Amino acid sequence: MATLMDLNDRLFREMDRLEYAEGEELEAEIERARAIGDMAGKVIANASTIVKAAQVQQQAMNDTAARVVVPRLLMDESAPTIAERGEAL
Repeated sequence: MATLMDLNDRLFREMDRLEYAEGEELEAEIERARAIGDMAGKVIANASTIVKAAQVQQQAMNDTAARVVVPRLLMDESAPTIAERGEAL
């Protein structure tokens, strides 16, 4: 299993096995489904953490870019200075 789509497929296969299992086989499938569900939850939580980390990284990059001060000599003469914009260094 390498992707979230693979995980999705596995979860649906397990649901199918649960639907058709009976007796002792059903008990074994229930235990198997619990184990798969527990691991699936961990995989999903990990993927969520990765997405959140990427969002934080992107926001930090955006915030940093917004605070970059370009020296006046590199800017158009008509551009306001930091003091004129009312910003702190």
